[in-house]
Amino acid sequence: MKSTWRKIIIISLVLVVIEVVGIMFFIHPYYKIQTVFNSIDDGNWIETKENYDSLSQNQKDKVQSYLNDYGAHICNQYLAGEIDYQMVAAVFDAINSIDESGIISNSYMPSINHNEYKLAIKRLYSANSLYDSEAVYDAQMDISALNLRMDNVTREDIMVELLNEEYIAFLNEEITSETIKGYADIIAGISYYEAYAYVSVVKTNVDYVMSYRDLYTVADTLYNENKYFEVMKICNSVYVDTLDTNYTQLFNTLYTDAYDNGKIYYGDLLDTYVAADDKANTVALMDTIEDYYGTDFDLSDATSAMLEEWQQSYIAFVENYEAALQADLNLTEEGQYILQNEYTNLKPNAMFLYDIDKNGVAELFLFNDAYVTNDYVGCFVYTCINNTPKYLGYVNVINLSDESYIIAFPSAFERTTGDECSLISFDGTELAEESKCQYIDGIYYVDDAETDDVNYLSAQNAILSHANAVKVILSGYVGMDEGGRYIMEY
Repeated sequence: MKSTWRKIIIISLVLVVIEVVGIMFFIHPYYKIQTVFNSIDDGNWIETKENYDSLSQNQKDKVQSYLNDYGAHICNQYLAGEIDYQMVAAVFDAINSIDESGIISNSYMPSINHNEYKLAIKRLYSANSLYDSEAVYDAQMDISALNLRMDNVTREDIMVELLNEEYIAFLNEEITSETIKGYADIIAGISYYEAYAYVSVVKTNVDYVMSYRDLYTVADTLYNENKYFEVMKICNSVYVDTLDTNYTQLFNTLYTDAYDNGKIYYGDLLDTYVAADDKANTVALMDTIEDYYGTDFDLSDATSAMLEEWQQSYIAFVENYEAALQADLNLTEEGQYILQNEYTNLKPNAMFLYDIDKNGVAELFLFNDAYVTNDYVGCFVYTCINNTPKYLGYVNVINLSDESYIIAFPSAFERTTGDECSLISFDGTELAEESKCQYIDGIYYVDDAETDDVNYLSAQNAILSHANAVKVILSGYVGMDEGGRYIMEY
């Protein structure tokens, strides 16, 4: 019996030994491979290299086949917050010590460094905000360490990218202007190239954004006070950063609301001025309405209510004055001469009104302002009879009189230059030359009769005695494109 147990024990021991030897034979190679990855996990590149060098070629091949996936595994651990940057950097240093491809660390570490550099700057900003000097020092050390792992171009690109991200966060009102400027100040202190220059761009943009956001507050207040013109003026003058989608929409909405409500509000106000026969305020409001609404606001009723019929006739005339003037010039010999020889120079581009005979209907004077002198202005003169503009003739106006006279140079186009003038009367329908004095080719004339200089000067003084103190050129005029409003305001 004892002999039987001895045999069983011996056989069992033999089997155990065989099993252990088998296990060692099959498992030991994998154990040696595992020691390589254990040393990688520890971030010990020296031990990793030693363990790797002790492997057979077949084992090394297996390690190499696992390395890339292992690098991805380490990255995932870092992104999940399971290991910090110092450890992941040490792990990839260990991987790099045995990586025969030479690309694994370069495949993963740039992205990790990129992310960590941003985080380090954010930690520095947070530490500065909390006045935590120890945390500031730690963040600065992290940044210094990271600087050693990246070239200048890469660092500058990351800082520019971070500034852009924070700027977008600022535009989205996720952070304040003080926060984005805080990041800008940090980057200005650690950069030297592109990012340093970009700091001033970002700060300028932030200041501009804050300025138009303040303007929005002003405009919104004005809107609530029914000051719609002021609101539209602000909205039209502001350029909103295209990335600032919220304020782009706010300004667009505010402008649209001011535009729509303003049409109603100013329409009612215009009716009030018209009903009160308040011409000055009516005209001023119509001017502003036209500036902001153009043809989108119908002013015809207000215009008709405020204007006399002769004014409406003149307004219609100046809208197509050139065709009407040329048609009138063709009716007279002098007019035809002007069209054929002088019209290119005399073509009107300006106008003024003056009621010569003081009957309440002003006469219309058309002229070319390029040929205005300190002495006179050559004018095509119209009056309005039965609400129809009538051409009176071409007059070289020196001055206007309170006695239904025009003081002028004689209008003959062949005359020579000289001290000469003419007294032209106006009876409400026609201009008539009452008297004239001329100095032509060294000879003095009074009413076409040759005379001496004494009589000439006497006649000239008699004519000028009817003149007003202010020359017409000093009384003000407007361009033809402003004629309608000028006539309305007369």
